[in-house]
Amino acid sequence: MVGYRELWDGDTRDMIGAHELEAGALKVVRDLVGRDYSADELVLLFDDPARPVEGLPPVIAGADPAARAGLSGPDGIRRPD
Repeated sequence: MVGYRELWDGDTRDMIGAHELEAGALKVVRDLVGRDYSADELVLLFDDPARPVEGLPPVIAGADPAARAGLSGPDGIRRPD
């Protein structure tokens, strides 16, 4: 089975979506932040049922998903145009 990236709202603990590629999840991050969604509430994680939990990459949370999506600058998170 192929792993996938899950995007979660860390505040409500609702899953926003699952994507096979990280690029798809980061596009959703950019879209949400562009609609004034709080970037600090987003949580990005990788899951692969075939791998043990200890073998999964760390969870990306706080401002890091927005930074990974290219939305951070010297003054913090910037909204896409």
